[in-house]
Amino acid sequence: MKNYMAGVFMAFVGAVLTMSLSGCGNAIPDMTEEQQGMVTEYAAQLLLKYDANYQNTILTEEQSREAEEELIRDAELAALVQEQQAMQQAAEENKSEGGREESSEPAEPVYTDVDSFLGLSGSVEIEYAGYLVCDSYPEGTEENDWQGVARATSTNSKLVVFTFTLKNVSGSDYMLDMASLGAKFSFRINGNITKTSLTTLLTNDLMMYRDTIPAGESVDVVLLIEMPTADTENFTSIKMTMKLGDSRAETTLL
Repeated sequence: MKNYMAGVFMAFVGAVLTMSLSGCGNAIPDMTEEQQGMVTEYAAQLLLKYDANYQNTILTEEQSREAEEELIRDAELAALVQEQQAMQQAAEENKSEGGREESSEPAEPVYTDVDSFLGLSGSVEIEYAGYLVCDSYPEGTEENDWQGVARATSTNSKLVVFTFTLKNVSGSDYMLDMASLGAKFSFRINGNITKTSLTTLLTNDLMMYRDTIPAGESVDVVLLIEMPTADTENFTSIKMTMKLGDSRAETTLL
């Protein structure tokens, strides 16, 4: 049992290390060496969390199965993040090679609810719950917390965390796979600052969220951007742009 689990752990750590070296990290794009270190530390802490010696006990068969399933989910999430990075990089290269790019966006944006735009009306209601300015998210995590943490990349910048509540109104358990949906989000702050939502390894990242929401229950998810600290001191307006395939719409948050 111990050798089996060690093999699973080391395979997962190796996969995360490989993805971190190829550019997949805490926030995409432009992952720093420090962020690569965070991904490596994340994998190592997962190993410690489930290692039999660390727990001073022998894992039961059920615990082993749960541990493996959780590691597999995390590996799948990391792979999806890597795919998102590759798509972003390809888009940037196409833009630079093609020279001036003519905008295909409509002159007058269409305003609509988030769930309506994503085709989730009648299944999942998505409500904006507010924003938080911070150096890292989630806040208050302990030093040895195994879960992923997003951090601002410099001392002169902050994370802005937009929180949304997903409520299952379908009448039965609903599997929401935002990662496969491929929706993109960006924010226009105070009318003149535009920031694209970061792709992260957070399990409650709205763009990458993939889980079953029980009937009638709600979960909180987030979208993150990074801004210079000075620009976060006073928000007078916030508009969120949503893109899904060739469709585009906006919604007013503030």
